[in-house]
Amino acid sequence: CLQVYGGSGAADTAVSTTCLDVWLYSKPFGEDVAGGGVYYLSSCSPGRITRLALADVRGHGTQVAEIANRLLGLMQRHIDHIDQGRLVTSVNQEFVSVGDASTFATGIIATYFIPTGALTLTNAGHPAPLRYDFQTGEWRSIETPPVERTLATPEILESQVRQIADVQTRPPRAATTSRAARRLATRSAEAFADLVRSDGLLELLATSTPYTRLGALNIGNRPVKRAGTGQPGLESLRAIPWVLCWTQTRYLAHAWLGVGTAWQAVREAPGERARLLRACRRDPFLRSYLRQLRFTLAKTAPAIWSEYTRDAPPNVRSTLRRLEEERRDALDFAVQLTGGQLLEDRRWLSESIHYRAPMINPLNLMQVALLDRSRLNRTEELLFRETVTGIAAGMLTTG
Repeated sequence: CLQVYGGSGAADTAVSTTCLDVWLYSKPFGEDVAGGGVYYLSSCSPGRITRLALADVRGHGTQVAEIANRLLGLMQRHIDHIDQGRLVTSVNQEFVSVGDASTFATGIIATYFIPTGALTLTNAGHPAPLRYDFQTGEWRSIETPPVERTLATPEILESQVRQIADVQTRPPRAATTSRAARRLATRSAEAFADLVRSDGLLELLATSTPYTRLGALNIGNRPVKRAGTGQPGLESLRAIPWVLCWTQTRYLAHAWLGVGTAWQAVREAPGERARLLRACRRDPFLRSYLRQLRFTLAKTAPAIWSEYTRDAPPNVRSTLRRLEEERRDALDFAVQLTGGQLLEDRRWLSESIHYRAPMINPLNLMQVALLDRSRLNRTEELLFRETVTGIAAGMLTTG
C-alpha cells in the first residue's frame, strides 16, 4: 500500500517493509515535543520501492514542524519514482524557499529498489554512513572509490555481482564484541571524559579553533551552545560544532581522544596486549573500528594544527602536549595492531588524501589569519565562511 511514516517527535521503534528492516530512535532536546531530527519512511504502491529520509534541522518546535510537513509532502509526491534525484532536487529547492539564512540541515536520503536489490544513498553534511559487511563480519563506511577502479573490467563487475549473490544466499552469522575490545572501549571512554572536562581543553577549543565564530555566522544545524547551562563546560557543548571545529583544524581530536591512553594501559598490563591482538583477529567490530581509526589518523595534519595553536595561551600548553601524546599513542595503537601503513589496504584513498592536502592548506592558513582578528567585517565574514566550506569539502566531511 502507499504509505509514509515519520515526523519530528520522540520515537523508539522498528518498522519492517519488504526486504528492509528499519530501527528508529529520536529524542527531542529537553522537554520539547518536536525536535530538530526529522525522519520519514515510505513504501510505494507496488511495494517495489522503500525510501527513508533523515534530516537534522536547526531549531525546534513549530519551525521544524513546518519543515517536517514540507518533507512529508515531498516524500508523498515522489513515492513512486525509482530515481530519488527528483526528491533530492525538490528538498534543496524547499530549503532555499524557506528564505532564512539561519536554517540549515544535514541529511541522508536512501532508496532501496527491491527488484535489483540496489540501495541508493544521497548524503549531505554527515560523515559516510556505515554498513555491515556479512562476508567479513565487519562494519565499514560507505565510501565512493573512483568508478574506473570499481568497474574497470567485465571480470571485476562479474566478481562483485557473484560476491553480492553469495552473501544474499548464504549470509554468515554476526559475531559478538570481544571482552578485550569492551575493556579498551571503557578505558578510552574514561580518558575521553577526563580530557573533555578539563578546563585546558575547553579554553583551547575557544582560543585555537573556529568555535567562537560559529554562532555569529550561523554555521551548524543548531545554536553552538546549549541555552541555560551557565559557564562554558561539557554541558554547554553541542556535538556537531564540536566535531566541526576539530575537523576544520584537521587535528580530528574528537575521533581519537582517549584511544592513546587506553592503548598505553594495554601496553603496561601483563598479557593484555596479546589478548587484544588475538581479539583483533576474531572480533569484526574491533577490526572495523581500527579501519575507521586508520582512515581518521591518515587525514590528520599536525603541522596545520600547530598554526592554529601558535599563539595559544601559556596555561593550555600542558593540554597541547597531552593531546599530542594522545595522538601519537593512538597512531602507535593503529599501526601495532594492524601492521604496515595506515591505508595500506586502500591505496586509492591514501593518494586522494595526499593530493587534496595542498589544496586545503591555503584555506587553513587564511582561516588562521581571520581567527587572529578580534572582529570581522562583512567581507571577512564571507571569506571565513568560504574557508569553512572549502575545508569541509576537502576533508570530505563537515562534522
